[in-house]
Amino acid sequence: MAVFAILNSITHVAALPMGGYSPGLVTSLVLFIPVGLWTVYVCYVRERLGWGNFGKTLLVAAIYSFVLLQGISLANSGTLSSDAMQGLVMLADGAICGYLWYLIGKRTATNQ
Repeated sequence: MAVFAILNSITHVAALPMGGYSPGLVTSLVLFIPVGLWTVYVCYVRERLGWGNFGKTLLVAAIYSFVLLQGISLANSGTLSSDAMQGLVMLADGAICGYLWYLIGKRTATNQ
C-alpha cells in the first residue's frame, strides 16, 4: 500500500500543471509521499525484503491505480452511470489487489 500511496500522490502532483489544485495535493505532499518513501526504505533497504518483491508490489499498485483512474474516468463520462456499478468496480479493484498484496506478503514471509 505504501507504493500505491506514492503512485497515487504522484497523480495529484502531476495534475497541478494541467488544471490547478487537485484535491489530495496537500496530503500527498505532506503525508503520503514522505511516509510512503520511508516505508519503502524500511521494507526494501533496511529490512532487505528484496527488489523483486518491490517490483511485484509496484506492479500491483500500478494495476490498482490504473483501474481506479479508469473507474473515475468512466464515471465522469457517464459510462458507469450508477453509483452501485461504480462501487462494485472500486470494491472489486480493492479486493483483487488487496489479495495480490496478501499473496506477495505471505510468500515473502515464508521465504525469510
